[in-house]
Amino acid sequence: QLRELAEACDPATFGMNQQDVYDESYRKAGKLDLRHFATHFNPDTAGLAEVIRENLLEGKDDNRPIGLELYKLNVYGPGSFFKAHKDTPRAPNMFGSLVVVFPAKHEGGALVLRHQNSDWTFDAAKELSNTQQPQVAYIAFYSNVEHEVMEVQSGYRISLTYNLYFTKSRPQNTPALPQTQSRFLRALRSVLDDRTFLPYGGTLGFGLRHQYPLPEEGDLTPLESCLKGSDAVVMEVCRYLGLDVSLRAIYDDDEQSVMMNHLPAASKMSVGEGRSIVDAMCEDLGGVLVDGDDDDDDDDDEMDEDESSVVWVTQSSAQNRDKRPYIYYGNESSLSFIYGEVYLIARVRPFNRRAVA
Repeated sequence: QLRELAEACDPATFGMNQQDVYDESYRKAGKLDLRHFATHFNPDTAGLAEVIRENLLEGKDDNRPIGLELYKLNVYGPGSFFKAHKDTPRAPNMFGSLVVVFPAKHEGGALVLRHQNSDWTFDAAKELSNTQQPQVAYIAFYSNVEHEVMEVQSGYRISLTYNLYFTKSRPQNTPALPQTQSRFLRALRSVLDDRTFLPYGGTLGFGLRHQYPLPEEGDLTPLESCLKGSDAVVMEVCRYLGLDVSLRAIYDDDEQSVMMNHLPAASKMSVGEGRSIVDAMCEDLGGVLVDGDDDDDDDDDEMDEDESSVVWVTQSSAQNRDKRPYIYYGNESSLSFIYGEVYLIARVRPFNRRAVA
């Protein structure tokens, strides 16, 4: 029966540059789309949504409602594999994937996950072989975690994949601040209570730990509700302490940097001789020049609205980079690019105006 199931499958593809690609040198497996199969397995009634909230999500996210959307059935037979890749988020509020492996006897096909120089191996075949009663094996992970299905040696690895989403409805009695945030809260509060730290105000920068689907252009505010893990913790704690925190894109042209509260439209990006693209983004698109000097200016008692000095609390993880085109008009017009990245930016008031919670 499992062989018949494998033969009924279509060749599995994978996402690349917003397209489905078929290449058996990269992925060899079978798949059935939703319209071609039905299953009695329900992850909600099995309690997996609650397990994911408690064990995968952090900070305010561990109390957010989530949705589990069945995506595909996959069959990995002898010789099947899927090389290292990251899942393509299919919506701004998609944050991860759930893989459920059925107790079909097989060897190999372990799922190896890699993130920030660490790796983990989930070997469903071994896990299921140790059970007395038929059970499923499951694993949930964030979309930006690289993962790889190792080659199946024998048998058939049958799995269901679910897309994980944050949903709009909110549970009742949400706590003001989850306990998991307390250590970061205490540390940041202690720093803000120090009158020698940014006494005249300034800006804190946090590199995002997770990858998000950036819009082609426009406001970054909608993306804030999609923050997950430690990124969500940072935003929630900053807001709890009364800081003005938001997502900002910072672009660099090797000589200057500019901070934007949106991803500018390419049609509005153009410069001529005698003016840099950073100058144009500041003057025409509301950008703020980023000063590379983190030292406090003792001669000023207010933050300069046209210039911001960023104190970096955590560095970039290079997972949310943006490549923005613009037209340069000289003797001949040409297409150029400026590169940037999205960060969490928190504005700190002068010490005599701070009211820390």
